[in-house]
Amino acid sequence: FVETSVADRNVAAVIEGAGARGHELILGGRLHSDSLGEPGSGADTLAGALAANVDSIVAALASPVLSSPAVPQPAVEPAP
Repeated sequence: FVETSVADRNVAAVIEGAGARGHELILGGRLHSDSLGEPGSGADTLAGALAANVDSIVAALASPVLSSPAVPQPAVEPAP
């Protein structure tokens, strides 16, 4: 994810660098953190921005890329 108020060139560079090393990364989406959306965007209020963030996160987690067996899943450590 990248913040809507920050240029995404650094994240794009990380994605490109990982790709050059054989890893597949995707940009999960854009999240509102330090600013609201443009007027009329639906994210132009705090409630709207939070709802837009939830929608972006849910869409990224539902992505077929994340459910692909080719994408390593984190190991789950047993509780102590």
